[in-house]
Amino acid sequence: MIPALSLAASLALAPIGFASDSSSTPNTPNATGSNQSVAPSFTASPVYNVGTSSEQLFLHGEFEVKINPSKYANFNIKIYDSVGRQVSAMSYSGSSPTTLLKSDENLVGPHKIAVTTTPVVANAGTFQVNY
Repeated sequence: MIPALSLAASLALAPIGFASDSSSTPNTPNATGSNQSVAPSFTASPVYNVGTSSEQLFLHGEFEVKINPSKYANFNIKIYDSVGRQVSAMSYSGSSPTTLLKSDENLVGPHKIAVTTTPVVANAGTFQVNY
């Protein structure tokens, strides 16, 4: 019982927050990293009509698809490799403009992006790829 009281007494007398109080390093942000942008730099494709696909785009593992709907629809975004195989997909349902980000280390090299609607909706809007 006495060792337990001794431990309790030493814990009660221990300084609180001593690690931060004894630090000689000021708590300031890293000046070298504070002005660096974390957003990737993209190249913008031409604007395409929904229901079509982009030309071959050389992807670098990450890209954005900006959809500008003219009406409510279920949008299907399909990514095809250089031989025409579908290798990835995304979807969006809505009538408000949106940007979908895709990050996949396997999506490097020439690819096509197609945006369609289900069911098919005429004049559903436009899309643009930032890659």
